[in-house]
Amino acid sequence: MNQDLERYLLEKGWAYKSVEGGRQIRIDEPCPFCGKKKHLMFSATTTMWDCKRCGETGNLLTMKRRLGDLKLEVKTSANLFYRGAPDRPSPLAGDRPPEGTDLKCHARLLEGASPEAMEYVLSRGFTLDTIKKFKLGVSGTSNRLLLSIPSYYHGELVCMKFRSIPPDKKSFIRWKDCPSVLFNGDCLLGLSQLPPRERRVVICESETDCMAVAQLGFPFVVASTTGAGKTDWPEHWLEPLEPATEILLAYDSDTAGGEGAAKAAAVLGKYRCKRVALPLHDCAKMVEAGFGKAEFEEAFAAAQPYDDSSVHDSAYFVEALMQSLSSSQPRGRSTGWVTLDSIVGGIRDGELNIITGDTGSGKSTWSTALARSQAMQNAPVLIAPFEQPCYEILGKLAAMEAGRSLFSMTGSERLAAIELALRHPIYWLERSGPTPFGDIKDAIYMSVHRFGVRFVLLDHLHFFMDCKEQDERRFIDQIVRALKVITTDLHIHIALVVHPAKLGRDKRGNTRRTVLDDLKGSSGIKQMVDVAFRVFRDRQDEVGSKSDVTEISVLKCRSSAGSEGTTRLYFDPDGERYLETTMGYADARSRAAGEADLEPRWDALNQPH
Repeated sequence: MNQDLERYLLEKGWAYKSVEGGRQIRIDEPCPFCGKKKHLMFSATTTMWDCKRCGETGNLLTMKRRLGDLKLEVKTSANLFYRGAPDRPSPLAGDRPPEGTDLKCHARLLEGASPEAMEYVLSRGFTLDTIKKFKLGVSGTSNRLLLSIPSYYHGELVCMKFRSIPPDKKSFIRWKDCPSVLFNGDCLLGLSQLPPRERRVVICESETDCMAVAQLGFPFVVASTTGAGKTDWPEHWLEPLEPATEILLAYDSDTAGGEGAAKAAAVLGKYRCKRVALPLHDCAKMVEAGFGKAEFEEAFAAAQPYDDSSVHDSAYFVEALMQSLSSSQPRGRSTGWVTLDSIVGGIRDGELNIITGDTGSGKSTWSTALARSQAMQNAPVLIAPFEQPCYEILGKLAAMEAGRSLFSMTGSERLAAIELALRHPIYWLERSGPTPFGDIKDAIYMSVHRFGVRFVLLDHLHFFMDCKEQDERRFIDQIVRALKVITTDLHIHIALVVHPAKLGRDKRGNTRRTVLDDLKGSSGIKQMVDVAFRVFRDRQDEVGSKSDVTEISVLKCRSSAGSEGTTRLYFDPDGERYLETTMGYADARSRAAGEADLEPRWDALNQPH
């Protein structure tokens, strides 16, 4: 049985029995949704569940969330610093269009103030009832007419978008600083009160697609309003969709639509999502061409589930191969250092890396700098620093922003540096000491779904090793294998800090550099990780010119986009920064101390802002 499932069932105290040759776990307690005993079934391997009586379904994370058992402790940087603040800003923070703006624009369209606008809307196949239902309107001047499309949240006007009207070139304008909501999201109110088999929701790529499907009589149709690339669905989008038992992703029938639908399925849960293959480019064009409800029902019935099938023919991979070959180094996001990018080829989603090195070599500081560089490239980061308080790591980030120690600043200067650090999308799992791996896994999945996290830093492995010493190697293999599955499933990058066994000295008395064989469970780690970094600084040479030089070595790189190799960075202890320069290290030290006449080549991601 899946270990996460077994642990949860023990926590709940639910009696269960293995059935169907061990493939299913039957819960002998009453179903928490309908009260019927012996009808709630879990998959022993995938943790998917469904009740044979009431039809409720989901995965283990869904069950925990719906029963209030999910101990979510992920915080934003702002919440970490301002302890009295909410976990995240109000999801509907932002400006609103002036009250009545939607009704004024709507009245102008209905009263014939712009016959061209009305002619355009009707030519798209929309009926007068649809125009009234969605309060479509017209704005602008005779020189430039705009179709107004309002969005509502629990009946309140929260946003308006404006679409150009032909013969003008297609373009969109959005009311400044207003929040994004699910278009037509209010249709989902009360969805949870319906029987599970009736909770089918259609999600479209645009407002016009949504209106077209709704016009045909489908009751639960919404649109994402931000295009096909949305990955960080906010809580006020996810909450109304939580009761849906089947989600049909009717995105545009192009490459962007397919990729967007796949991203949406990863956020919403592949177990309940299906991809609709549209006969025309989008739903609106189908209605405009005269397609009726029967044709849509046929397309919906043929929708393909996201079953995580990994078997494809060769043609399936051609586009991905061509994209990888056409891009230049780095082939992932930059690490933050040009010289390191030239070796490893960047930070790629879907990969697991480890960061190792002797105690005091700077693993935690360097990995924090690596995480910061990802956040600066709009790849949200989750940091789980089990060995240090989160606020101390936040202090490192603030020092990196300012380029100097917080202890050398005045109170106002410290606040200014911290505010700079708070700009980046960094989130925190605030745990100290040993932590069950199941809790870490839940936090990663929730962070990806809620905050769009793309890079996870776990510091370090031995804080979630809940096992006896003789079982360590087996347990490490299980953890590394599970983390690798998570990177593939969520298409994110995970960096895992791993401490080596105690290192000695070489024959000359120098600190010996860590190799992969020095790690506990090294055989499993060497086989399963994609990239292995080593951080090395010879701390014994305290007065020599090399004492502030850190070697960053790539001990393993599975991707053909990178290779093994070593680069040297100058460590500025005052600003907690690792800097690269074309000059000598002594000159680099002088530069960090403030000598303005030196002009080394600094990497942009490592400059203080």
